[in-house]
Amino acid sequence: MDWLPDVTFLPNYECEDSSNLALIGILFLSGVLKSGRQNVLDLWNTSGLGVEMIYLTMSYKRFRFLMRCLRFDDIRDRAQRKEIDKLCPIRELFEIFITNCQDIFTPSEYLTIDEQLVDFVVGNQPDGPYSQSNSPDNVVKRMVRPIEKSGRNITADNWFSSVSLAMDLLKDKITFVGTLRKNKRQIPKDFVIYGVDVVDQMCAQYNVARNTRRWPLAIFFNILNVCGINAFAIYKFNNGYNYNTSRRSFICTLAQELIKPHIMMRINDKQMPRTIIERGRHLLGLEENKEALPPKRSKTGRCVPCGRKKNRSSRKWCDKCYK
Repeated sequence: MDWLPDVTFLPNYECEDSSNLALIGILFLSGVLKSGRQNVLDLWNTSGLGVEMIYLTMSYKRFRFLMRCLRFDDIRDRAQRKEIDKLCPIRELFEIFITNCQDIFTPSEYLTIDEQLVDFVVGNQPDGPYSQSNSPDNVVKRMVRPIEKSGRNITADNWFSSVSLAMDLLKDKITFVGTLRKNKRQIPKDFVIYGVDVVDQMCAQYNVARNTRRWPLAIFFNILNVCGINAFAIYKFNNGYNYNTSRRSFICTLAQELIKPHIMMRINDKQMPRTIIERGRHLLGLEENKEALPPKRSKTGRCVPCGRKKNRSSRKWCDKCYK
């Protein structure tokens, strides 16, 4: 696909089951193409209206099967865990994602905190270890724990901003800049309001989400959206912020690298249709080894489809196998 950029940033890896990576790659690719809410069957249209890289990666039935089977916890003990945590179906994956983000990237001295709304409803947490206050001040204090005593600066919008929060953060050697509504009594008249809402806009721009009735899947889609943003931030940091690569190009390449191993597996499967194998090899830049094919011996020959019994001759040859 000529619109994919020539950017290589993922290491070579071996994957026992490439279907999982390919599924995520398809979701990223559909987000870049802004087809997240499109009828998924249209993406597998082979008449020219679909996406070639998608239908070469896996069949429509395989994609639907994986989406239906996608789970993030063990259903056998879910009822027991749900007694203390209503978010247990997605808890383990979410915490792994947060830990990886904190371990892989060291933030700069200026950080931003903003809220994000994801459509799902599970109700309030029951009393226990996962029951926490969701007041703006407490949310910010929990989020800044990894950077306490670091001297960094936090910028937030008016939902989080308050004088009391700024004073508490200052005790932990964290400065705070935030917007305040004009009706706040503590705000001086000379202050003006500015905005910091960025993540929601970036997630909506290349949204991987698809229509679903399962709220853990809705959170999973949002994790992928944020993952794409974070990965691009790390890539830009490692290659210099002046590196001329757009986020769209980055996600396209990310999707391509996730999909490649599964396409390679399919083209090596002799039971795959010939068209899938040929288009897959062309997509990966692999050419047929024509040196191993027998040379043409004459201008005419026995027709292979007709067989020896009919013993018909033909002047037409197959360009692939020379039969």
